[in-house]
Amino acid sequence: MNFSFQFFKLISDCVYVVGNCRKQQRSLIYIALPAVISSLMAILLFDLSLCRTIFFAAISATFVGNRSTQLRDIQRFSLMIYFVRLLRVLSLIHSVIIIIILIGLTRVVLDRRISVVKGNSYARVSASLGSVIQDKYFRVPSKDIFENFSRIEYLPSQHRSILNTGTPRAYHQNGQENFSVFDYLTVLIIDYMRYSTELSKNTEKQGLSALQLAAWRTFALQVLDVTPYVSDEKVLQECSKYLKNKETINETVKDSNYWQQKAIKKACKFISHLLVK
Repeated sequence: MNFSFQFFKLISDCVYVVGNCRKQQRSLIYIALPAVISSLMAILLFDLSLCRTIFFAAISATFVGNRSTQLRDIQRFSLMIYFVRLLRVLSLIHSVIIIIILIGLTRVVLDRRISVVKGNSYARVSASLGSVIQDKYFRVPSKDIFENFSRIEYLPSQHRSILNTGTPRAYHQNGQENFSVFDYLTVLIIDYMRYSTELSKNTEKQGLSALQLAAWRTFALQVLDVTPYVSDEKVLQECSKYLKNKETINETVKDSNYWQQKAIKKACKFISHLLVK
């Protein structure tokens, strides 16, 4: 039985390979079935020899296989087409990796928890940044925790605590902790939301933009080299110290730090104007 199976398979493979040369292609099922049926008939019914059985099966398989003949286009190998297809595959893989990384990094920012102290009382509301955004912009009716708040406290990041277990924190030469871009991004988003809430209640400050204020404050944090989690009052104090140290620079002198001085002045002006009740 095993010999018969190998015999039928050999005939089918040979006819299939020969039939798929050049611009023609044939279906294997139309070749295998006639080869099996004709071989069984030649051996069992007609009692033909091996050579005659092979000849009879090959003719039957070829004749029936020709009924499934189809023309196909032969594409020549092109190095340019190969590189284009390879580039598409690599671009797809790169895009998937970038999306996965962005999703993971977004979770680091949105899972950061804050605690908002309401008014002059000791009542406070704690929530993650993701839930705060959802309540403010996607909930009906909306819920804004930045209404009538007195201060914001940033709770330690759970991701940082897990990833840095047993590993000492990195610090600047002046002893301050190194903060990543995600710390500044977290503060930038929160500053935008609280500034937009403040500007919506105060009609006298409608000329200001919440995004503009948040961006200028983030710039001031970078130049002043302070922690991003400081209060606006602390930022104004650092601004005063910075500008006081730069008073010796004449406005007509255009040194390398002159543009920073002018930008810090503008940032402090925006923040102080917002703090005026």
